[in-house]
Amino acid sequence: MQTRILSAMTWLWIVAQLPKQGGDFQTSPTPFIILALAGVVIATFGHMAKSKNTVGVGIGMIFMATVFIPLGFAFFK
Repeated sequence: MQTRILSAMTWLWIVAQLPKQGGDFQTSPTPFIILALAGVVIATFGHMAKSKNTVGVGIGMIFMATVFIPLGFAFFK
């Protein structure tokens, strides 16, 4: 029980450290969408070819487009 409470408190602290949502994100979403769709295509091809490396690259591209690049823009703006 204490572990869950500590985990929840840690999660809330991490969320509180994220940048506040301001609405001044002026970047077009088109590159993110293209990168995510390319990641889906590459990951699907990797599954069909049974190549774990190719699947990993595709999934990495999806994470880059949806999480890491937008957070990078938010933190280093």
